[in-house]
Amino acid sequence: MNFKSIEMLNIKKGYIVVPEYLKDEYLEQGYFLLPKNLLIKKIYKFFYVTILRKIIIILEFLKKNRIYFQLPQKKEIIIFDDENIAIFRRIFTKDNYFILPTRSEKIKDIYLSKNLFLYIVKNFFKRSIKLNYLIFLIKFIDPKTVITFIDNSEDFSKVSKILHDENINFVAVQNSHRYEIHAKNKELYIPRYYVFGNYEVEIFKKNLGIKEIKPIGSLSASVIKKHFDNQKVTIISNKYNICLVSEPRLKLNHDFKRIHALHNVQESIGLIANHTLRFCKNNNKSVIFSGKADSKSFNFQSQEKKFYKKFIENFDTKISFNNKKKFEQYKNLMESDLIIGMSSTLLREAFGFKKKILICNFINHEDAKPPSKGICTLDSTNYSDFENRVNKILSLTYEEYITQIENIENIYNMNINALDFLKNELI
Repeated sequence: MNFKSIEMLNIKKGYIVVPEYLKDEYLEQGYFLLPKNLLIKKIYKFFYVTILRKIIIILEFLKKNRIYFQLPQKKEIIIFDDENIAIFRRIFTKDNYFILPTRSEKIKDIYLSKNLFLYIVKNFFKRSIKLNYLIFLIKFIDPKTVITFIDNSEDFSKVSKILHDENINFVAVQNSHRYEIHAKNKELYIPRYYVFGNYEVEIFKKNLGIKEIKPIGSLSASVIKKHFDNQKVTIISNKYNICLVSEPRLKLNHDFKRIHALHNVQESIGLIANHTLRFCKNNNKSVIFSGKADSKSFNFQSQEKKFYKKFIENFDTKISFNNKKKFEQYKNLMESDLIIGMSSTLLREAFGFKKKILICNFINHEDAKPPSKGICTLDSTNYSDFENRVNKILSLTYEEYITQIENIENIYNMNINALDFLKNELI
């Protein structure tokens, strides 16, 4: 099933390529359709994205932010990029780290000084103002460690490469499942990299920008498991037979861009959902369809529902949209016997909670390949093969299940608690 794609643009949010059936949803978000004429389209993209968008971002940036004519205090640790900051707050005490936001929309405080201004002017033609600003602040704060949870951040790699002689420990902690394409990123430079499993060790081994790499499992899984214990969150074990992880790939020029060019990714994701819901109906099994959109992201929820209605006949299954601040997507995982999906990070993190998974490898592309083989992966798109595999996994205990996975260490290092390890390593 192929759907026509359209090109749209939003002055603040940029350029996207999406399926035509989502046109109305994106029009409501302030996007507009680009003209079909190639020359006019190119002019539009250059003017709106390269010129007008940058001017608007700069004006809004200056308007909304507080300006301090002084520099921050010295700190031992800098957290580079405040995305998922709640996870790092479980490691560090409140008074020994400085949070350095790196995304324009997240920066609220601007620090200025004469020396900073001179540094930016001196290096104006070497690199961007933003990069010079980040580098100067890091050098001034003079931390022992700069750490990020956004391990694919281009800014982090650039900064760590420039400051590699400054006696600063640059550390990245894996936040999401990584693919071959990440290993081939020429801008990647991570002196110390903590990852999920040996799969990353293998794919990054030829990348000269990775100086030291160690598998420790998922920090998120370790933190959330402890959080639920501390908060005494009620977990009903095996409340659901199956947790189906929603993975709508809506923007064709973003994630999976290389794969979208060769495969119908959306159709494969729809087929996984079709097979799962059909299996549950035919075998009288309970299922929770764990949504990707946050419980407050109503636009994204609408897009997600519309996506699955295109691929699932008579779709009437409720998608459970989760409060991500409360880690409800992980609660769905913990309350299920088997988690099914294609490439979601949750599939690998499930091993941190001793949960069985099935990776449906329905796309033959190096960027979509599973980190391991065995009972946990299924290449066949045939429904009867899917049904047989799911029934087999459900019949096994977790201990029996993991014995039928080839090199489980590739998926996840279950011998280390990432939270405890990083506390000992970094504090």
